[in-house]
Amino acid sequence: METALRYLRSLIVVLAIVVAPLATADDAPQKVLFVGNSFTYYNNSLHSHYWHFRNAKNGGESYGGVRVMAISGSALAEHASGLQQRLAADDWDVVVMQGYSNGPISAGRAESFRESAR
Repeated sequence: METALRYLRSLIVVLAIVVAPLATADDAPQKVLFVGNSFTYYNNSLHSHYWHFRNAKNGGESYGGVRVMAISGSALAEHASGLQQRLAADDWDVVVMQGYSNGPISAGRAESFRESAR
């Protein structure tokens, strides 16, 4: 239960600090791709929240251009081939990438994380 509460608090912080201002700015990105794992997807997915913020900013008019690629429990490396295809197929304004939670700081995962992010 404590882990779920910490995750929920983290999600609220991300939404409040990053997603809401990005989505409601006058020059907000129109085409956004969210790439990650269950942390990106759970609780109605970050892309869904971004979409709803954009719709609210547009006065409720339909807004498109937001997509998600999520593999539960995955690291960025597991998205490599699919992400390359998705990037080549469309002209994204912003790509938000979320890797395995301890990927950048774990001795066994850090190099893979850095290489995948490049």
